[in-house]
Amino acid sequence: MTGPLSSAQTETLIRLADVILPRHGRMPAASEIGLAARVVREALPLRPDLRTPLITALDEIGTQPARAWVEGCDRPFLTQVIELLAGAYYMDQQVMDILGFPGAPEDIPWVASAG
Repeated sequence: MTGPLSSAQTETLIRLADVILPRHGRMPAASEIGLAARVVREALPLRPDLRTPLITALDEIGTQPARAWVEGCDRPFLTQVIELLAGAYYMDQQVMDILGFPGAPEDIPWVASAG
């Protein structure tokens, strides 16, 4: 499955991301930095193998509480979802600024080619 997520899937991804990455201290919640859009735009293209399972999970969650899905889902898949969301979260400039991380140096070949 390619293309954008449906509005319902996007809303579910936002809720799921906020369960996994809630606001804590100075760190913003996933929804506060627009994480769902970054996941679709930047993270999923790097992990195309997760797109279909993630969409299936979002459809399964639907309007149910995302926390219930997190508590009952397959742990290896949950680990992959957490890695996908956390990777996108820590690529956010606001998050990097709070952490005092300037980002990867531009002189690293894979960084320069990704930009």
